[in-house]
Amino acid sequence: MPDIVPPVAAGFASYLKSDALFATAQDATIAARWGADAIDTKLVSAIASAADANSEAVRQLTFLSGPLVADEHIVPGRRHDLIGRRVRMRTYDPQPLGYDDAGVIVFVIGAVESGDSDTTTLTVLRRLA
Repeated sequence: MPDIVPPVAAGFASYLKSDALFATAQDATIAARWGADAIDTKLVSAIASAADANSEAVRQLTFLSGPLVADEHIVPGRRHDLIGRRVRMRTYDPQPLGYDDAGVIVFVIGAVESGDSDTTTLTVLRRLA
């Protein structure tokens, strides 16, 4: 027999059912350059305050406002935990793919852990310089 779960408080239930609040950030230069072809992104998160949502919108606009490229990197270890995070990617070969010793901030959008070795292939988005 399943356990009986007590009901949540009415105020909390109302909060969970409420519509999401949206913050908008725009870049006039990007809008002028791309017009109707500019992308419009929306994200629903657990951010509760309007000020924090506005800051997050500006942060995303800064990253997404330029052309992006998808790259793949094989890294040591099992790194599925990096999905959805910003990381600094470095390379020590003579500047392949535009990376250098200082590294480039990228956004990890995928991770495939190898079954036969202790490596992970990360798929990342990076801004073109």
